Formats: sequence, structure tokens, C-alpha cells
Amino acid sequence: MAKFLYPITGALLIYVILGYFSQIDVKHLGNVEDGHEFVINKEQGHQIKYERFEICQDFNDYSIFHADKYRCYNPIATAFFKNSINTTGWSFLEIETSAKYDPKVQAYAAGYLEGALTRRLIEHHIHNVMSTYCIGRVDYCGKLREFMDENHKWTKEFLAETDPEDAYYSAIHRTYYQLQGVIDAFERRPINPRADFEFHDIVFMNWLGEFYDLSAKFNATTRVDRVEKCSAMLKLAPDNKDLFFSHVVWFAFHHMLRVIKLYKFGYDREKFPGYAVSYTGYPGILNSQDDFQVTSAKLAIMETTISLYNASKMEHTKAVGQFPCWIRSIVASQLAWTAKDWVEIFIRHHMGTYNNHWMIADYKLFTPGQPLRDETFYVLETMPGFWIYKDKSEDLQKNTYHASYNLPQFPEIIEYSGLETHARNFDPAGNGRIGGDYYRSFKAPRARIFARDHVKAIDFESFTKVLRSNDPINEEFAKCECENGYSVSAAISARGDLGVANGTYECYDLGQRNMGALDYKGIDHHRMESMSYRAWGAPPFDDVYPPFEWKTFEKNSNYRLHHRGHPEKFDFDFLEIDWKTNIWD
Repeated sequence: MAKFLYPITGALLIYVILGYFSQIDVKHLGNVEDGHEFVINKEQGHQIKYERFEICQDFNDYSIFHADKYRCYNPIATAFFKNSINTTGWSFLEIETSAKYDPKVQAYAAGYLEGALTRRLIEHHIHNVMSTYCIGRVDYCGKLREFMDENHKWTKEFLAETDPEDAYYSAIHRTYYQLQGVIDAFERRPINPRADFEFHDIVFMNWLGEFYDLSAKFNATTRVDRVEKCSAMLKLAPDNKDLFFSHVVWFAFHHMLRVIKLYKFGYDREKFPGYAVSYTGYPGILNSQDDFQVTSAKLAIMETTISLYNASKMEHTKAVGQFPCWIRSIVASQLAWTAKDWVEIFIRHHMGTYNNHWMIADYKLFTPGQPLRDETFYVLETMPGFWIYKDKSEDLQKNTYHASYNLPQFPEIIEYSGLETHARNFDPAGNGRIGGDYYRSFKAPRARIFARDHVKAIDFESFTKVLRSNDPINEEFAKCECENGYSVSAAISARGDLGVANGTYECYDLGQRNMGALDYKGIDHHRMESMSYRAWGAPPFDDVYPPFEWKTFEKNSNYRLHHRGHPEKFDFDFLEIDWKTNIWD
């Protein structure tokens, strides 16, 4: 029976009838087998046009409607969705919520629409990424579960005692409502705004970045695993005519099920200047995990992950009294008006997991053709129990660029992390062998390539080219005493799949790996005006290095990885983001 959202009058009779036939049973959303009329993704990954959906409230009941056919009065949340991963390398999701509803209800509704519309993608991502994570590591995963459960228990009790008007803690709480919405829709449960803090595969995926460091805390590895997850650069154009900001995520290839997301919440804009946030991310995961974000406060945020080689420092990481990185990054982006705000909000309740070199640029302070103002650009580096941040605007103006490549740059963090001790494992005499220099902050191949090539970035096109560069055969800084005489990891946008299987290298990270540059995201002053950016959803390729192809990778390697829902071949071009949502109204 239809749930009528308007008083029934003769003038509305046809409208109501249309509503009846446009209402969607949430059990069907995301399915492709059942033939339901309003199933999305009929052509998986090949959608050209966006579909629009709304979640609406009728007294105490809720419904989802296909808004291209019927629109309800005062929807709680509206979503635009398009799965074009097989034609662009991306799916696209935009969600806007209404200020007429309680913020927690808004957050839950946003999560519910996301979980419903991207259910198939979430299923694929869980299968590809999480289904094998705990194989052979049952004890470790049990400890992870205990840690997460303890943190959830503390968080739930703690938030119940906080002032609901406190913007920081209310933002934390709203995010858990949003996460619950994703889970409920994924599980085809009725719409019921709340936050249960339950354990679920989706929660596990949202914590994935934290596991890089928790694996050492719980002795899953003999050392903290080396994490190489990104290249990034800020670059001033000649005469300060523009400020370019770009990020390339390095990640395992079976993570290439990507979603570009935009959330526009109807929150109090004085308390939440980042009421709108866009990022490149993954199905069912509420933070970027790349990380690359832009906000309605005209902040651009990105990071490259840095590793800890002194596992004893993990004693500072606790399940009680601390929040994980993934939720702190969400809250900082919502609440921050300035780059310094973002840093100082982010380090509250710091857990010391998923440690990064963060870069935050405030485009409100940038004027083309003028010197950089103080506090335009901040850098933050974190470790368990320790962090350092600094206004680096003056350095950026002086050097015209700032690059990041998965190594710390503050001397105190370099020492605290045990990085040089680790480097000497591969270069005991300190003779500059690539195996050791690969772990030295200012001698690493990418550090040297950035220092040499940043001058080539004189406009946005050449800037894009520098960030997408990958030519290990001819790269002087890729040379090593190893298979073929070069390392495929020595590039800004490296491709580990191009290495030789079972090859001999000075260290593991130089050889063939299930790891590489998966994308490119770039922004400039003009694009920031509309929170737009350029996005390229494929590892780099050209006439010499062919596009990434799953059958080729498996043929030439020992890797056998789940990649359900992926394109077979990633030969896509870049695109420019053009939002359906009006961000500034």
C-alpha cells in the first residue's frame, strides 16, 4: 500500500497514484537479478545518466522513492547516483540532506541512501578486500575485534554524557548514525535512525587504515608493515598565478573499486563550515582513505601514509579515550574553517593509528598573482603519542613546491619513527644504495624526482603530467643492483605490476608488488570555486607501459586476487567533476 505524503484531494489523485508506482521496496535496491522495475545498475558499471532517489518521512514511517519519477514533499535526503566504473573507472554518489530534520536523522538518512544505492559495490568490495584478510591470522583478528568493541563501548558511553550542543562530539555522534544507516540499508533492514555501534564488515572496512599500525600492536607482524600509500604535491605556478594541489593514491590493485562522493549536509553552517565535503573513496567507507578531500570551507586536504618502525611506541594507542583516524578526519573536515583549525581538531583524542603526513591548503587565503599569506598551508605529521604541525606557507612560497611520498619530513618524527634504523638494514654502511635510500626522507627516489621535475609543472596540464609520471626504464633514480637493473617503484605514479615475478631486489619494496598508483586527483584555484577537481581512475599508461589489465597481471605474477566488479582493463581517460548538487545555496 502506498504511503501518502500529501492530503488526498482530487487535484493530487494522479500525483499519489504516480507515487505508488514509484515507491521502492528497500529489499530490491541494488539487486540486479530480481527484475524489479526500479532496480538501479541494470547495466552494471555502464551508466551514462545519474538516477535520483529520495528518502522521505510520513508520520513515523520512512520510504525511498525513485525521484526521477516521483518526488516527495520535504525529503530528508536526496541522492544522485551513477555507476560508470566500466567506462570511467569511477562510480559517482552525491547526497544532500535537509536542514528541516534533526542532524542525526540527516546523517542516518545519508548513510541509508548510500548503503542502498551502492549495495552491490559494497558487496564486491567486502569480497575483494575483506574476505581473505583474516585467513591465517585468526588470533590477530580476534584482538582487532576486541579492541574495536572496547572502543565502540567507550565511545557510546562517552557520547551519552557529552553536551549535545558541542559541535565536536555531536559531529562524532552524527557520523556513527551515518555509518549505521549504511549498515542497515546494506542488510535490508527497515529505516530506523540510531547508532548501535555494532560490529560489521562495513565497520571493519572503515577501520582498515588503522590496521596498518594495530598489526604491530597485536604482533601480527614482526615489525610495523611498510605502508606506501600515495604521492602528493602542491605547486605554485610561475608568478603565483595559481596553486596546484594533487594526490595519487598508491594502493593494492584489488582496491580499484572506486567511488567519487559528495555529501552536503543541512547542518548549522556557522558550526559546520565544511557542511559539504567531497572525496575520492571506496564503497561503504565514509572517509576517503586515499586521503583526498575538498570542503565547502575551501580547504583542500590530503595525506601520504608514513610508517612506524619502533613498535614499542604503540603503547600509546588505547581503545579507551581515543578516536580512530578515520572518524577524526571526517569531523575535522566538517568543523574546520582554516587549515590550522583542521589540524587542531584532528589531533583531539588522537589514537596514533593510520599515521600520515597531512597537507591542508586554505584556498580562501590564496589570491592569484600575490605572495602566499601566512596560514595558507599547514603540514601535520603523526605518530602514536606524538605529533608535530607547522605553518609551511613561507617554505612553499620559497621553494614553490611541497612534495610528499610516504616518508616523514620533520626531524623529530624521523627519529621517533625509527626510520634511519630501518634504512640501515638495507644499506649498513650508509653508502647511498637505493635499498637504504628508499627509506631516507630526502634521498628517496620520489623525493629526488619531485625535486628535479616540479619545475616542469607550469600549468595544470603539465602539473598533471608530472604527477602521472612513470618511466622506470629510463629513470636515473630507479637504477639498482636488481632484476632488469631498475625498480618499478621509483616513480611518482609507480606500477608494481610491471616488476619481474620472483625477481631479486635490494629490498622487497623495489620489486613486483600488488601495489601501485591507482588514480590521479588534481585541483587548482579555479576548480576550488565549485569544489570540482580532475579525476583519473586508472593506473598510468602510455605507448611504452600498457594499461593495467587483470589477466596480464595474473599471467606475469604469482598474485591471485579477488577483483569482482572491476573492469578487466583500466584504459580510462581523466574527467572533470561537474556536480549535480548546488553546493553553495
